Order: sequence, then C-alpha cells, then structure tokens
Amino acid sequence: MPTQVSLWPDRHAPTFQRLNAFMDRCNDVLDLSEVVAHFRLLDSVVIGGNRGSLLTSGIKEIYTDFLKPLQEFEVRRFNDLQFAAALSAYHCRHR
Repeated sequence: MPTQVSLWPDRHAPTFQRLNAFMDRCNDVLDLSEVVAHFRLLDSVVIGGNRGSLLTSGIKEIYTDFLKPLQEFEVRRFNDLQFAAALSAYHCRHR
C-alpha cells in the first residue's frame, strides 16, 4: 500500500487517517462521474470535413465500447468503504 501524504500536522495525522481515506474515495467518485459525463457527450459528436465521417464513426465506436462496461458498473452495488478496491478491479478488467 502506498504511503499517504497527510495535510494534517504530524501529531494529528493518525487521528485523521480515516478522514483522508474518505476524502480520497470522494475524489475517486468525483473523477469517475466526470469521466462518465464526458463520455456520454461522445454520442452526439459529429465531425465535418474530408475525413469527418471516418472520425465520427471512430468516436461512435469508442462510445459503444464504453457503454457495456458502464452498464456493468452501474448495476453493481458497492459498499462505500470498498469503492477504491472495486474501482481498481474495474480498471484491471477494462484496459
């Protein structure tokens, strides 16, 4: 397990260790939510120009490849305290 850097003074760091871990999980959820929001926008992207249709079809393919893992992820139930482990397992399966 990597060493965590605490913003708290050394004498208080052990006290706030769980709070730091919770804040890290909240940031993971925020990052994941932002990625999902950005990928959902790919459905409506249309690129013009000479090679626009080729690029648009590539983006559509990325979008459809994204939907299956997203749907798998959305139906799962997570224990809030084990979100980081579940997110890591998800990343390992969908690289």
